[in-house]
Amino acid sequence: MWIPAGPYGTRAGAGIRLVPTGVEGLSLLPSLVGNGEGPDGLASGRVRDLVDRLRVEADLVVMDSPAVLEFADAAILAGYADALLLVVRARRTRTRDLARALGVLRESNVTTAGAVVNRVKRRVHGRASRQTGRNRRRA
Repeated sequence: MWIPAGPYGTRAGAGIRLVPTGVEGLSLLPSLVGNGEGPDGLASGRVRDLVDRLRVEADLVVMDSPAVLEFADAAILAGYADALLLVVRARRTRTRDLARALGVLRESNVTTAGAVVNRVKRRVHGRASRQTGRNRRRA
């Protein structure tokens, strides 16, 4: 899909090309990182305009961002979203860091829809399983 040139964060007034992913109905907008504007560029009206345009063209817009506590980008991008799913890493994300991240998002008036816990080890008979998918029975 091609989105014509507009006032959003593109160089030299070029349009933006959404890249097909091989999954029907799913396209990807490569990162616009590297424009040298940092968080100020994300907070500009140009990025808001881009997100608004993507919403017209797509049924659902999903944005990925860096960690909330490490970069201002996350809270800025979350402000353009209808809701946020916070991704936390099992046995790695500290409770106090999670609470701080939720506080940052709350202060930014971001609606948090829930959380995804990744890298969870499956348990088989009380022991961690290295196998993904189906559980293996031990004889």
